[in-house]
Amino acid sequence: MQIRKQLTWILLILIASSASAQNIAGKILDKQGNPVPFATIFIREANRGLAANDKGKFQVNVEPGTYTVKFQSIGYRPVSQVVKVGDGTTNVNIVLEEAVYDLSQLTVSSKDNPSVWIMRKAIALGQQYKRSVSSYSSDVYLKLSFNASKFSRILRYMTPKSIAIPKEGKTYFGEMLSKITFNAPETYSQRVISFRSTLPGADSKDNFPGLEFLSTSIYDNSFSDIPSPLGLNAFSYYQFKLIGSTLENNVPIYKIQVLPKRPSGKFFSGYLYIADNTYAVKDADLNFEMSFGKANFKIAFDLIDESAVLPSSYQLFANGSMLGSSGWVKSSGSLKYTNVRIIGRGGSHNRPQVASVTPQKQPSPTVVKKKTEKEKKRAEKIEKLMSKTALSNSEMTKLAKLVKEEEESKRPDTLLMKSMEMQGLDKVEFSDDYNKKDSSFWTGLRPMPLEEDEKEAFTKSDSIKTIKDRIAAFQSLSRGSETVSWGSLIGGGYLYNKGGLEVKTKGFINPNYTYFNPIDGFTIGTRFAIFKTYESSREIALYLFPKYSFNRTKVMGDFSFSYLLWPQKMAWVRFGGTYGSRDLNAEQPVQPLVNSVTSLFFKDSYTRAMDNRGGFANLSFEVANGLQAKFELSYYDRRLLNNITNFSFLKKNESYDPNIPGNEYLSSHPLTNHKQAAFEASLTYTPEQYYRMDGNRKKYVKSDYPTFEVLYRKGILNESASPYQLLKFKTWKRWDLGLLSEFWYEVAGGSFFDSKAMQLPDFHMPNVDHMPVSLQPTKQSFHLIPYYQYATPGWFVEAHSLYEADNIIIKQLPFFKGTVFTENLYLSYYNTKALRNYVEVGYGIDKIWVLMEVKAIVGFEDGKYRSWGISISINRD
Repeated sequence: MQIRKQLTWILLILIASSASAQNIAGKILDKQGNPVPFATIFIREANRGLAANDKGKFQVNVEPGTYTVKFQSIGYRPVSQVVKVGDGTTNVNIVLEEAVYDLSQLTVSSKDNPSVWIMRKAIALGQQYKRSVSSYSSDVYLKLSFNASKFSRILRYMTPKSIAIPKEGKTYFGEMLSKITFNAPETYSQRVISFRSTLPGADSKDNFPGLEFLSTSIYDNSFSDIPSPLGLNAFSYYQFKLIGSTLENNVPIYKIQVLPKRPSGKFFSGYLYIADNTYAVKDADLNFEMSFGKANFKIAFDLIDESAVLPSSYQLFANGSMLGSSGWVKSSGSLKYTNVRIIGRGGSHNRPQVASVTPQKQPSPTVVKKKTEKEKKRAEKIEKLMSKTALSNSEMTKLAKLVKEEEESKRPDTLLMKSMEMQGLDKVEFSDDYNKKDSSFWTGLRPMPLEEDEKEAFTKSDSIKTIKDRIAAFQSLSRGSETVSWGSLIGGGYLYNKGGLEVKTKGFINPNYTYFNPIDGFTIGTRFAIFKTYESSREIALYLFPKYSFNRTKVMGDFSFSYLLWPQKMAWVRFGGTYGSRDLNAEQPVQPLVNSVTSLFFKDSYTRAMDNRGGFANLSFEVANGLQAKFELSYYDRRLLNNITNFSFLKKNESYDPNIPGNEYLSSHPLTNHKQAAFEASLTYTPEQYYRMDGNRKKYVKSDYPTFEVLYRKGILNESASPYQLLKFKTWKRWDLGLLSEFWYEVAGGSFFDSKAMQLPDFHMPNVDHMPVSLQPTKQSFHLIPYYQYATPGWFVEAHSLYEADNIIIKQLPFFKGTVFTENLYLSYYNTKALRNYVEVGYGIDKIWVLMEVKAIVGFEDGKYRSWGISISINRD
C-alpha cells in the first residue's frame, strides 16, 4: 500500500511537471550584446504582456501552440516573431535595434505645433478606447523589491507592530497574483489570489501593494491621482513637444515630450509614444514627484482585439528620502487578459434573456429613421474632424464629445447608468489562503524569472514561515482557540482575526488612552474593538475603552455597540455608556497626549471634566436615497470633580487652575451636580446621492450637491436639569476645483429655547483646537480662542472654509518650486452674544514630510484685530 501511494505521488509530480513545462524563455539584447533591462513582451494570441528583468531575461508559461510575440522597449524598434511552442522550453533570443526619432517625415508649418494636433486627436479618440470595452478579466502578476538604506527612529515608531523593522541596506522582495475584473460602465474589483514578502508581516491585508492605477484609464482626467496627459483637460496642465517619429510596420510612431506648465506640483513629465492612424498610446515613460522623492512609471499599452487600449506590462522605480529615512522601491507587473468583450460586436455583452410576459413595444419607423439620420450625421461630423490635419482646442472637445456619444450609443441598456447606483466594489477581496502559498505554487504561474538573490530570499522566507506555522499549529492544539498576543495587548494590533470575527486593541501604551491630567492623575487605558460580519452584510461593532486612574484608585470606562440592522437601508442601532470622568466637550475633547505634556512640563492643563454616569441609544436609517433620519435618547448623571493631584515634573510649587472652565454664562448657569435626559431627532439630505451596493450593503459614494441637516433636541423627564430645546441647521460640501485645488466649507446655525437651567455640557461649543501642537488635526477649528470660553446656551452662527491648492503664495518663489507640499487658506467665522462677528484667517503649508502642517492664524473681533498665533498639526494616521 505504501509503495502504491509513493508511485501515485511520483506520477502526479511528473504530470504537474510536464503540464508546466511548456514555456517561452530567452534574453533580449541590443546590437552590442548588452541586455535590454525591463524590455516588454506581448503575446497577441494570449492577450498577455510581461516584462523582462533587469538583465533582459524573460520566461512565461503558455499552452502548446503558435504565437505572435512582440518584443519591444522604449527607445528601440520592436521586433515581432512567430514562436511555435511544443513540450519543454522554447528558447528565443532577440536583438533590438535603437529607434531613431526625427522630424524628416513630418511637414511642420510655422503656425501649427505638430505635437498639439497629434495630442488633440489622441485625447479625442481616447474617449473611444476608454468606452469600447464592456468587460474583461485580467490576471496581474506583480514583483517588487525595496531597500531602506537608512531607516529613522520616526519611521520605526510609525511602522505597524505586525511588520518587522527592515534592516538597513538589505533588499526585500515580494510578489503578488491578483485578478482584476471590469464590467462597464465602471465596475472594477480586485481579488488577491496570493501575496508573499520576505519582510515578515508585510503580507497582511493592511499592507498589500494596491493596483489603483489599473482601476482607472490613462484617458481619464486623473490617472493614479495625477492629472493625466491624455485626459480631456490635459492642456490645462501640460504643454507638449514633438521629438520626432519612427516607422513601425510602416506606421509612424510619434514621440511626444510631456512638460508641466507649472514648475511645482504633482504632475507627470516624460514621454508618450502615439501611433499614427489610430492615435492610440503605445508606451508611456512618465516621471512624477512623490512625497519622499522621485518616481518613474513605464507602461506598455497594446490593442486588445484591435479596439481596446489596455496596459499589458509596467515598471515602477522610485527613490528618495523622508523623515530621516532613505531608500528605493522597484516593481514590475505583467497582465494577461481573458474574456475581453467589445461593445457593439456580436456577443459583446452576454446576459441571460428572460422571457417577457408582455410583448415589447417596437419603435415606430419614424423613430428608427430619426435615429439612423442622427447616427449618420454624427459619423459625418467625426469623419470631417478626423480629416483635418490640425484640430483647434474647441474642435478637439467637439470630436471627443461626438466619439463619446457614438460609443455610448452602441451600449445596450444594461450598460447605461439609469439610476444613482454606481457599480463596483470599494474593497479588495482576498483568497482565504492568500498569504500561505509557498514557492511551489508560484513556479508554474510566475511570468518572469527570479534572480538568484530573489530565489535565495524566498527560500529562506518559506523555511522560516514553515517553522512558524508548525509552532503556531502546536500552540493552537495546546491552547484551543486562544490567539491572544501579549505583544499586541501592550503595543496594539490584532488579538484575533478569523471567520469574519476581528478583535483589535490599541495597546496600553497608546497616548490617546494612557495619559496624565490633574483631574484623573496618572491613568492607563486602551481601546478594544470587536467586529463581526455576516454573509447577509450585517455587521456588529463593539468598542470598549477601559481606564484605571491610579491617583483616584478608580476603574472607569466607556463603551459603544453598533448593529447594522438593515444593510440595504443603512439602518443602524447603536447604544453606549460612560462611567467616569468625561470632557465637558464630549464631541471634541482636548487631546490627551498634548495635554499630558503641557501638564507635566508647564503645569498648564486645558482639560475640564465632570464625572459622568449614563448612556445613549439611537436608531438611524435611510428614508429615501440621500435622505437619512436619526433618533436618539440619552441620560447622564453628572457630578463635579476637583483636581486630584498637583504633580508636575518642573513647576512643583505652583498649583493647577481649578477644574472650572472660563465662561461668562457660568454666573447665570452655575455648574452643579445634575441629571440630564434628552431626546434628539435629525434629518440629513444630500441631493442626487450616488451609491454602490457592496453585496446587500448600501454605501454612499459621491454627490455634486451640498449636504443639509436639520436637528432638534429637547431636555425631557421630570428629573431633567433643564427642559431646553435646540433647533440647529447645518450644511457642508467639498468641491474639486481642478488644477490640483479644492474648496471645502461647513456652515451651522441655531438657537436654544427654555435654557435658563441648562448646564455647560449641553451648550453649543464651537470647534476649538487651542493647542499649539495638534496630533489629531481638523480643518474646521478655531485656534485662537480658549476651550469652553465661548460655549453658548443662546443663538449662534459658526462657519469654516478651506481652500487647498498646489500653488498659491510661497510656491511661486524659486526656492520652493518643485516641492510636493500644498498650501491652504482658512477662513472661519463665529457669531454669538458673547463673541460678536469673530473671524480667523489662516495660511498653512501642508504635507510637510507627508504628515505635518504649519499654519499662521490672525483673529479679528467685530472687524478689529484681536490676536495671532502659530499652529502645528501632525497627522499620525
